[in-house]
Amino acid sequence: MWTQEQSEYLINNYGKLSLKEISKNVGKSHRTTSHRARILGLKGSVLGRLKIKHICNDRYFRKIHKDSCYWAGVLAADGCVQNKKHISMSQCSKNKELVRRFILAISCTSPMHGPKIARCNGEEYEYYSINFTSPEMVSDLKNNFSITERKSLTLQPPNLSKKEDVLGFISGYIDGDGCIGYYFFKKNQKYYTYIGFCGTEPMMVWIKKHCEKLLNKTIKKKIYHIKNRNCYEFNLFGKNAELFLKLLKDNNILSWKAENYYDTTSIIDNSRIS
Repeated sequence: MWTQEQSEYLINNYGKLSLKEISKNVGKSHRTTSHRARILGLKGSVLGRLKIKHICNDRYFRKIHKDSCYWAGVLAADGCVQNKKHISMSQCSKNKELVRRFILAISCTSPMHGPKIARCNGEEYEYYSINFTSPEMVSDLKNNFSITERKSLTLQPPNLSKKEDVLGFISGYIDGDGCIGYYFFKKNQKYYTYIGFCGTEPMMVWIKKHCEKLLNKTIKKKIYHIKNRNCYEFNLFGKNAELFLKLLKDNNILSWKAENYYDTTSIIDNSRIS
């Protein structure tokens, strides 16, 4: 297993020192060092260093804790893994801060790309993205969080049991592709908080089950199949949503969209929030 320091040494000295010297200095065999150089995209000359793949903390998802669970949830909802080594994530321009925070969390040297233009339902929008190579991270995401390639239609829930880990993963899942907001009902002139989830049926079942366990109550809201789409949705509404957000806050769980939600509701008359 390569440490970040060893990878940086290889990158900084590739083309300057021989592979034999580099291997000796990092305590690796010639074959192992050569293989790592190929993974990092290093070529056979100093000029090749301009084409290297950026490095990161490859072991970030090796240990399960509330922050790694949070970022695994983000990737489960809106990330992509490919070819057993590539990882990418993109967010619309209003959520570009989420991409920046991910880069910092995993100590990645890759820059944030954007703004770029994409089209969805006939409309253009700007987005920002990050992509890098880490076979170790891809392996850990699969083993610890059930995140695999082409997961959109096949994603299975992670095997987590600790309260903080479950909260972290669900919060990340919301930030990746969920929503937190409020409805205004004219009938009683009240705002009602809601949290929306969508994804595979097994994921929605897992999220609902753990929400009931965390809130210690039965949630009447059902899981629905979204028409014309091969995915499902589940929502927390009103007091249930408020209690869940309070759990995130009380347990110091990362939540980008909850931060934005509180910023928005701070300008609303609290007496009108139910």
